[in-house]
Order: sequence, then C-alpha cells, then structure tokens
Amino acid sequence: MSMATRVKTAPKSQYATLHDLLILKLRVLHDVECELVKALPKMEKAASDERLKEAITAHLAETEVQETRISEALEILGETSKKKEKSEGIRGLIADAEWCSKNIKDVHARDASLIASARYVEHYKIAGYGTAKEWAALMGH
Repeated sequence: MSMATRVKTAPKSQYATLHDLLILKLRVLHDVECELVKALPKMEKAASDERLKEAITAHLAETEVQETRISEALEILGETSKKKEKSEGIRGLIADAEWCSKNIKDVHARDASLIASARYVEHYKIAGYGTAKEWAALMGH
C-alpha cells in the first residue's frame, strides 16, 4: 500500500485566510460581550461596595455598546453576528467570578475577588480586541 493511500486528506479548513480568522475573532468577541451582559448584573448584585456596584453598572452599559459595535463591524464585512462562536475562555472566567461570589463570605474579600475577576476579563478582552484590530489593519479594513 502506498503512502498516498494510507494518508487521509484533511478536510478543508473553514478558516483558511486571515479574513476568515478575523470573522471568527469578531464572532468570539461578540459572544464574550453577550455573556458579560448576562454576567455583570450578577456581579453587581454580589458586590457590597456602592462604588463597585456603580462601576459594574457603568461597565454593563459599555458592554452593551461594544456588543452592538461588533455586530456592526461584522455587517460592514458582509457577515452576521447571528452565527455563534462560543468563547470557552469567557465562560471559565465568569464561572470563576460566580464561584467567588457564592463562596467568599467576607464582603471585603468578595469585593476584592470581583475586582480581580473583572481585571481577568478585561485583559482577556484586550488581547482579543488587540488581535482583531491588528488583523483588520493588515487587511486594510
């Protein structure tokens, strides 16, 4: 049996180009923002400090705007945000924040953990948006 008959041909990747990867990244970022729209009210409820509650509420408003902007960016590129790509990363970060909210009883420690969770999420988003911006710039978008 020849080598050619033993090796199966890999299926064509649906992400063959940088453009395809940009669309994927934007869809994942859309999922990130959608998940945060659901998670932030729970974080606000778990917070005890009024300034932290206000910051989370303000961030929710920003997140809703970002969700809309990603949808608009996808439309400009001839795509739709209706096709979903899940971000397991954001789900893990949200699960961690929820665990802290439920299991840390001291209010000051819980608030500190919520702030830390928010930082993790923001760094995750910064990496994603930075990548998408760079890829878009490379393609002249």
